[in-house]
Amino acid sequence: MSFKVTGQLITTTLSVQFTNDDGVTLNTNADDTPIVTLYLNGSLVNPAPIFSVTSSATGVYSTVWTPSASGQYKVSWGFAISSVSYTQNEDVFIMGIERNLFTLKNKDTYQGKPNKIQAVLQSISLLNDTNGSGTFRLWENATLTGSVFTDINSATSVISQDTVGTVSGGKLLWMGGVGKNNGEQIDLSALCIKMRVGNTYSLTAQTLGSVNPMSAIAVWVEDY
Repeated sequence: MSFKVTGQLITTTLSVQFTNDDGVTLNTNADDTPIVTLYLNGSLVNPAPIFSVTSSATGVYSTVWTPSASGQYKVSWGFAISSVSYTQNEDVFIMGIERNLFTLKNKDTYQGKPNKIQAVLQSISLLNDTNGSGTFRLWENATLTGSVFTDINSATSVISQDTVGTVSGGKLLWMGGVGKNNGEQIDLSALCIKMRVGNTYSLTAQTLGSVNPMSAIAVWVEDY
């Protein structure tokens, strides 16, 4: 977003409203603060205005601001996500067989109410303890067999997980490889993989090596 300031430099009120991709207002509270950056004619404006919540019901944040100079202002902002969660699992893999390490599901309900909270995958850490190269894949809405989902944390997270079920099919969202007896940390933030309500996300692994453990850790943020 951008705007232009001309003429007299007067104090004004800037407001911003946060919604998700479906247009639903995000839940807000006084501890959640937008991170706003202003650029004037391409140069960073310092200090940046500090926004605070003015209406938790409508997701509106405001600040009183006085422009430092006339010109074209560009605004970028993010949101200080209030919840960061992770899961991890390890299993023993047989050469050539793709198996599920874990499946994450964004629950349909949260604390007894319809769930409107999205979660965004941030990173995965992968470990291949076999003596052959390993392949990891992330699947959306794979067919699940024998899955048993448990809450990550019923009080603070909308995500549940399964580590015992098998998966097949689904939409491939990401695939990567790890060398033998090696590990990698993958930044997924640029892909903006949103774990939507009711959908499942399965991380599978496969090795060309001997029977040995492979493991993974997934980190995501929840859009409260």
